Amino acid sequence: MLAVLYLVFCFGAGGFLFCRFFPTLACPAFQSLRGQDVPLYRPFLALPASFCLGYLLLGWAAYLGAWLARGTQRPMAFGAGAALALGLGLTGAGPLHLRRPAGRVWRSGRLQAPAASLRRRAADFWARDFGAIQALALFFGLAAGLFVSFYSFWEDGSAVSMAVNVYSDFSPHIAVIRSFSLGNNFPTQYPHFADGTIRYHFLFLFAAGLLEYLGLPLTWALNLPSLLSFLSMMLLLFTLAHVLTASRGAALLSLFFLFFRSSFAFFSFLGQKPADTGWAQWLLENKTFIGTTAHEDWGLFNQNVWANQRHLSFGVCLVLLALLMFLPLLQGGMEALRRGPAACFFSRKGWTPCPPLLWGLPAGVLLGAAAFWHGSMVISALLILAGMGLFSRARLTYLFAALPAMALSSLQSAFFTKGASPLSLQIHLGFLAPSSSPGDVAEYLLLLTGIFFLFFLAGLVWAGGGKGRGAARVFFLSCLLPLIQAFTLQMTPDIAVGHKQVMLSLILGGILNAWLLRALWRGRRFVLPRRAVALTAAALLTLTGLEDALTYSNLCRSSPVQIQKQNALTDWIREQTPARSVFLTGYITIHPVFTAGRLAYQGWPYYAWSAGYDTSGRDQVLKELFSCRDPETFARAARDTGADYLLVDSTLTGDERFAAFFAAGGEEILRQALPVVYQDEQATIYQIR
Repeated sequence: MLAVLYLVFCFGAGGFLFCRFFPTLACPAFQSLRGQDVPLYRPFLALPASFCLGYLLLGWAAYLGAWLARGTQRPMAFGAGAALALGLGLTGAGPLHLRRPAGRVWRSGRLQAPAASLRRRAADFWARDFGAIQALALFFGLAAGLFVSFYSFWEDGSAVSMAVNVYSDFSPHIAVIRSFSLGNNFPTQYPHFADGTIRYHFLFLFAAGLLEYLGLPLTWALNLPSLLSFLSMMLLLFTLAHVLTASRGAALLSLFFLFFRSSFAFFSFLGQKPADTGWAQWLLENKTFIGTTAHEDWGLFNQNVWANQRHLSFGVCLVLLALLMFLPLLQGGMEALRRGPAACFFSRKGWTPCPPLLWGLPAGVLLGAAAFWHGSMVISALLILAGMGLFSRARLTYLFAALPAMALSSLQSAFFTKGASPLSLQIHLGFLAPSSSPGDVAEYLLLLTGIFFLFFLAGLVWAGGGKGRGAARVFFLSCLLPLIQAFTLQMTPDIAVGHKQVMLSLILGGILNAWLLRALWRGRRFVLPRRAVALTAAALLTLTGLEDALTYSNLCRSSPVQIQKQNALTDWIREQTPARSVFLTGYITIHPVFTAGRLAYQGWPYYAWSAGYDTSGRDQVLKELFSCRDPETFARAARDTGADYLLVDSTLTGDERFAAFFAAGGEEILRQALPVVYQDEQATIYQIR
């Protein structure tokens, strides 16, 4: 199947890029923050990195190929052909590249030839340094990935089913996917607000649409890359945590802290138990996300985020790769700082890139190319790197990464939004706290994160001990910058979207908490008290997340929302309307207009509003349209919207905004104004132009 071949080429092409342009990762010789050599299991770095690089590159190749063929009947065919050809070429070039001398490693402040033990040997690559902890990490990452992907979105007989807890986000996801796999969304527009632009980071969903176009069912087209992205994120987090701490145990614990959040929500949930409900029933059968802070009932910080926002794990992967690339520069800078501020901040080595350009440029291109795959993660990566760069050696290397990243992001924004920025920056202190007062913010963080920050602060004081304490503190404090940004700066009209930055900081901070727990457990003095503290802390850091997982599981099999595979209205729209048709509708979410790959003038307004579109303006246009009582005036006003069809069903007739129109004989006005091109018991479609 072409879709499977495409995914194989993603690994092959990405592997070529990984070896060619990221040599210090392809042949790693990392040292921990304490200065120990870290024997990494290399596939946990190389395979996820290869997938991410290849999926990014071939996704862009497919999109640009399709965009160039946008005037044809089948632009996706041209895009798929371009991506497959490029993937075949780079995959074929991979074995030739492996014959070259092994890449360079970063050691003692400069790039050096790797030791013989690090050179490319297939047997060593797969077998060396693999143990029980790595096997547990792989198993847990795979199980968690299946839990958040296939468990929430599946095919069941004649229908595609999605869990009720992912239904809201899947409305724009499916609309975007189908606009490519069944439609012709070039130049690309947001399906819920067709205006010729797109401000939403959509390319992960485009790639899913490509997989469906190449033959995968819709569920597999989204679930399979979601699973690969989530598993890649878990393995890269394991690798980063292992590099930082030199502890496989701490690295494994970091994965659990990612998936099972810390919060006091569990205890507030216990306090809400009705007197006539048993404890087992209350804990095991809950179907409402727990927590008392704003929007926790949405599942805004638990496993549901990974199920809802399938592109998030892919974005986190790119952040982790960037941190792994630049970590040696931070360690070199902190070593220089121990010799005095002048050695760190005023020496030539403190600023001059080594090697020139080529060290930071690939990282910058990688981040810049990902701006419309997951823009907030690109911003978060640049924030963390900026914090690290202040205390690193070769600081200009960070500039060589930041400049292409920002340039490519700006270029894509101009291309996709046509000058309408997707960002609406404004100062907003406190994020989702009740107010911006320090007391309310502190209380909000305490309720939301439980003992996380208490333990994190203790970890900063401890920071692993030894000469690496300074580098550890700088790194983990830099990892808080996305959270600080979310609590001070509103990037889009919807402040809640900053939860992704908060989650990223908590994921990276969880490495420090895991490291401290491991140190408590392994300490040789006061063994029993230390282990009691470690076990208690581990329980408090994960109890809420465990209850979240039970709630998520219950919701996923409770009243799923279904898309019927055979639907007369969907089939007619797909077969009888042009692929770029725009429909006037009521407020719609999962709807035949979207499942047929077409676009809406104004779908569900929240999605478009949160992306920065003027939904209130369109509401006013629709209000004026349905205030017309003269058929000719109505027809003229409908044509002025730019839409092609008007779909009248319960979403429109049941909307109180238009109740007066239909009460005054609106159906007859429509029949006089516009020709009917489709009608059944539930819907009537009028042609506007």
